[in-house]
This record gives sequence, C-alpha cells and structure tokens, in this order.
Amino acid sequence: MIHDSSSFSPEAQQRWDNVSDSVKQKIRANVWCVACRQPMTMINMTGTAEETTLVLRGHCGSCGHTVARVLEDHQ
Repeated sequence: MIHDSSSFSPEAQQRWDNVSDSVKQKIRANVWCVACRQPMTMINMTGTAEETTLVLRGHCGSCGHTVARVLEDHQ
C-alpha cells in the first residue's frame, strides 16, 4: 500500500491533495533510507500536518526501515 487516506489527518489529506500527481510520485520515490544508504520508495505512508509542514511517514520499500519526508508550505 502506498497511501491509505484513512491514515492521513484531515488537514494533512487536504495539503497532500493539493500536490500534483507528478510531484507526489517524485516525493514517494525519493525518500532517504538510512539503512539502505540511498533514496528509496516510501510505502505504507501516513501523513500529519504540523504547523506549516506536511509530515509524511512510512517504510522503505526495500528493507522496511522507517522513513519520513517533511514538506514545507512556502505560501
């Protein structure tokens, strides 16, 4: 599972919905995994809104290590 909308807070879901599909794909496919020591694809993604950021958390698609990505709102 790449993304389950039930695992996003309502505000995080709204922010994620405003990201274009092509950018979403790039974000999911380029998350640094400290265990693999390279960018990997994020799976089992969840999202929370924290102040002006969208925090995406999930697991490395290769090794299963916990990974995260922080998207700042520059509006």
